[in-house]
Amino acid sequence: TEDFYDGIVSSGDLAREFLERKQESSFFFIGPVRDHPTLKGLTNPQTTDLREANYILCTGFFEDWGFEAKQYEAFLSAAIERQIPLICANPDLEVYIGDTRMLCAGTLAKMYEGLGGKVHWLGKPKAIAYQKCFEILPKGLGPEEILAIGDNLETDILGANDQGIENLLITSGVHGKHGSTKEELEPFMKTLNIWPNYFMTRLDW
Repeated sequence: TEDFYDGIVSSGDLAREFLERKQESSFFFIGPVRDHPTLKGLTNPQTTDLREANYILCTGFFEDWGFEAKQYEAFLSAAIERQIPLICANPDLEVYIGDTRMLCAGTLAKMYEGLGGKVHWLGKPKAIAYQKCFEILPKGLGPEEILAIGDNLETDILGANDQGIENLLITSGVHGKHGSTKEELEPFMKTLNIWPNYFMTRLDW
């Protein structure tokens, strides 16, 4: 309900805006069926032939292919040869739904980049996500007046730190396997060299 927020910025919206700025550029879609509404209203032509695409729009993995990134390498070889840019609409590497670990678009994008492909990362921790948020926030509201809340050190917390925004890590989220307290998570945070300002086990309302 809109009673709980004044505005929403999503990486999917950023991806759509990026693609629409390319006007008539064609794109090849990689993602699950549930993400098809993301494509609704795009004026860019969608192609089912990767060899004809100007861009790859990636929101995740194909549901019927499973979540093993390696099996996508051969599939993407034609795109690598042509240096087709990949638009990553979700930079998260993984997410947990209950106790089930699921890989996200960021995993595919990272693999594509490692193979030599060009990736446009549209979402946290990149500055573009925060710039869009600042646009819809009340004028004059500075980073020092904002609290970022998230469960991912490499996206939520890193992005907030880069923007000078104080942040709160939910420890029972994606990094829960490393521990649920600041002390338990410290070795992992040290490995990443990413440090939150505050910690909370769960976010309830």
